[in-house]
Amino acid sequence: DVIGKSDFDYFPPDQAEVFWNKDDEVFSSGEENVNEEYLTDKDGVTHTISTKKASFTQYDGQRILVGVIRNITEERRLSKALANSYNQLQEAFVNLQGRLRNVQAHISAEMTRTEAIQELLNQSSEEFKQFTTRLGLPKATEQVAPQSLPRMSRREQQVFMLLAQGQRIK
Repeated sequence: DVIGKSDFDYFPPDQAEVFWNKDDEVFSSGEENVNEEYLTDKDGVTHTISTKKASFTQYDGQRILVGVIRNITEERRLSKALANSYNQLQEAFVNLQGRLRNVQAHISAEMTRTEAIQELLNQSSEEFKQFTTRLGLPKATEQVAPQSLPRMSRREQQVFMLLAQGQRIK
């Protein structure tokens, strides 16, 4: 069935053309050729193939071409899937780095804010101690009965409120 027929009788013209060009290349150069090509089977399914072709000279001087074809369709599909997975993983990693930088900036800002509040509380605590000392009140660590606290004048209340709002004694 195949005697007298060529690749053009079995494969689409563009594929048969590649096969023949590679054959001619091997015959003219005498060098082995390894190539990745496409082959459409009788059911119309296109496969990726790896071909290895070499020319040999027979005892009578006639040159022949020997070729080996290996179907690498699944290998190529897996390579593409692996490359896609790698790209997705790389993109996710870059996104994660960005998110981590944002979290780090947020934490840094919150730490700065917390430090400022702590400093304000320490300062207010110290000013409150000085204020109670000036008023002759017991230290904050001592228990004070509510009835023993002197009543503040209207002006003292204003000053106390200003201190509570963070104003300095001056």
